[in-house]
Amino acid sequence: LTQHREWIELAADFFHPHLDARSQIDPRYPARFPVAASHVQWSVPFDKYQPPEFTDNSVLANTYHFLGSSWADPSDLDDVRESLAQRRTFEMPLGFDERDAPLNPRGRTGLRGRGALGRWGPNHAADPIITRFHPMTNRLQVLAVRRKETELWAL
Repeated sequence: LTQHREWIELAADFFHPHLDARSQIDPRYPARFPVAASHVQWSVPFDKYQPPEFTDNSVLANTYHFLGSSWADPSDLDDVRESLAQRRTFEMPLGFDERDAPLNPRGRTGLRGRGALGRWGPNHAADPIITRFHPMTNRLQVLAVRRKETELWAL
């Protein structure tokens, strides 16, 4: 486990630790606590780290605690403690902070809470990549979308 975590951290360092997750791209998010690349990994001590708490109102309004069936976990971690213990990341076992909230396996982001993500811990998603060969030119084409929230292009 320790060797796996060290390998992941080395790879993340090499590929510039999640710049988007530490940026202000999404206008719904508050100002993040500044995190230099050298302090991203949880294994690096950062005593002054005091990120603001943020969970988007759309997440809070769609918790299954209130609606019975929805896409978001309740705010209270105790309500999902049992299922949280079963959730897995593709990188490593979940780590937890001093409040028993799951830690981002890639490291510090400058925020606490779920942001716009519905679930505590991993939020697995799959985006299909749609391609075709143009019938006249036989050139490969790729379908991309522009995300409404961030105006960034995505496959």
